[in-house]
Amino acid sequence: MRLDGWRIALTGPVGRDDELAAAIERAGGRACRFPLIAFEPAPIEGELARAIGQLEHNDWIVLTSATAAAMLGAALASRRPRLPPIAAVGPATAAAAAAHLAAPSLVAARHTGRDLAAELSAAGVTGRLLLPAADIAGSDLADALRRSGAAVEQVVAYRTVAGPGGSALASAVAQAGVDVILAASPSAVRSLVAALSRPWRASRMQVPVVCIGPSTAEAARSAGLDVAAVAVTHDRPGLLAALADWITLHPESRHELTR
Repeated sequence: MRLDGWRIALTGPVGRDDELAAAIERAGGRACRFPLIAFEPAPIEGELARAIGQLEHNDWIVLTSATAAAMLGAALASRRPRLPPIAAVGPATAAAAAAHLAAPSLVAARHTGRDLAAELSAAGVTGRLLLPAADIAGSDLADALRRSGAAVEQVVAYRTVAGPGGSALASAVAQAGVDVILAASPSAVRSLVAALSRPWRASRMQVPVVCIGPSTAEAARSAGLDVAAVAVTHDRPGLLAALADWITLHPESRHELTR
């Protein structure tokens, strides 16, 4: 894999894209960091406090992000309750669960909420499931699990807020300072769209966006962004592979912004 001279915008939270940036630099590319989102722990009160207090009565914990695993682990740091089995949406989430909670008993083979729900259903998982999630998370996974007969409690474990990189990325885009943007979540896409100025949109200048998975790609397309590729495996290694494959097929695209 060679990314010689390509200027690649990374939009994940501070610290999340370190390995991805290093891989890009090793391949000869330039990793340009513009964190578009950040995470804040939810206050341990209300529904989260109740869920933590009743954790031992759950049959499973279902995790859909590494952040959910880390935030739940932090909330439980002083309590050390007995943990029920954990299901994780993919390897990054599984690694975070192992680091902050316990090794998962089930990791989805395909890294989407839909596939996680299907695999839990196929494994006969029912009973009480705790689903710690972001404040902006939808209910699709919880609804799918409920249709399979589970009693699901979805609680807000963390909040997603705008990161500090929006204005800098908008300036870089306007000045043709990046060749491709990597988007690892729908919330990053929303922050990107919010950061872009109207003159940029009116100019019809389009920077290719490579997305980590179908929900991110859907958000990008709905916003009118140019989705160049979607990762086959919905994690950062998959994102890098999708980027490399697209660049191999479109070597001329790096120069389109300067014409």
